[in-house]
Amino acid sequence: MATLLIVATCLTLRFSSFAAEVSPLASVRDAAKEVFAAGTAEDRYLAATACLLRANELAAMPEVLGITGALYHAAVTPLAMAERELDIPRPDAVMQVATEDLLLISRLLFNTQRFEPADQLIELALQRQDDFREEALRLAVTIRFDLGRDQDVLQHCDELIAMKPDEPEFYRVQMMVHRNHGRWDNFVPAAEKAVKLFPGTDWPLLVELADGYTHLGRSKDARRIVDLIQRNQPGLMQRAPIVHVRLLMQEGKMKRAEEILEHVLSKLPEDDEALLLKGKMLVAKGEFRKAIDNFETVVRVMPSEEQAYYQLGQAHARLGDQKIAESYLAKHRELLDAKVRLFKLEQQAAREPYNTEVRSELVAEYRSIGLDELADFWARSAVADPETE
Repeated sequence: MATLLIVATCLTLRFSSFAAEVSPLASVRDAAKEVFAAGTAEDRYLAATACLLRANELAAMPEVLGITGALYHAAVTPLAMAERELDIPRPDAVMQVATEDLLLISRLLFNTQRFEPADQLIELALQRQDDFREEALRLAVTIRFDLGRDQDVLQHCDELIAMKPDEPEFYRVQMMVHRNHGRWDNFVPAAEKAVKLFPGTDWPLLVELADGYTHLGRSKDARRIVDLIQRNQPGLMQRAPIVHVRLLMQEGKMKRAEEILEHVLSKLPEDDEALLLKGKMLVAKGEFRKAIDNFETVVRVMPSEEQAYYQLGQAHARLGDQKIAESYLAKHRELLDAKVRLFKLEQQAAREPYNTEVRSELVAEYRSIGLDELADFWARSAVADPETE
């Protein structure tokens, strides 16, 4: 009995010592989670300040705990609006940090737009085959989508699909990637799988699938979905009129397509997609002067729309204005060449995720053709860790 009491006492002492050691780490983790859970800027600041204080205590401890604390401290500093006092530890030291902490710290870094260190920590987490694999992949998808590492995003989604074959969300991410690149032949299979797996009926997802079918010219498949939506959610197609117009034009129902387009343009007179479709409709009717006026509005609103320049060239050629036609067709070729260069630069950016020069080139190229939203996207990922500049 005495021996059992001695063993129990020793175990209690060892457990107390262990609890004392891990308690600061658990405290930092809880504080970091509170940062993500905060609903307002003030709550986030208070949570970040608490996390910073606990990270500072942890950083004073020896070995791995100290390294982990220094990482949390460096990651949460901008959110707490504090002066930075601790540097991010060397990569060889970070190798010892637990995966759970790598993920939490990576999220903190990502939330303050420090993409490079966030991605580096995710890469380290992905090298491990542990219980946090799924969480690491999900976070990698989020970070690398914002970095433009589309091939990695697709591969991570494939692995997540293998792990969670009944969840549609990973197919939806793949849909977004393929849509961004206009790869409709890849978009449609991903959308079909997402629709099949979604519990119940996701009507907006069905609209997206119908849109994909129209881009591939699969009007019968698109019509089947549109009819289903109109029977069950009649107001939904009114919020996606361009999908409906594209389908009607493929079916040769020009009068109804024109009615919808006119309604759209009465409310949104500079909707570039609606204007482009209206211009094509005018060309089909032989109304070249009206089509020219229409396409000139398109290139004013969307100067990167190469189809509008091509249509302008064709319309002027039909009217015998060969010199003007050639200038528009030359602009069409120039934009196509620019988009080929952009595609190559994006491939290079995917291969070299921390190459800020190639990302800056992408920013300049996109700005030069008027695609400011994409330029802003690459500008975010072109910024290196602001703490190391």
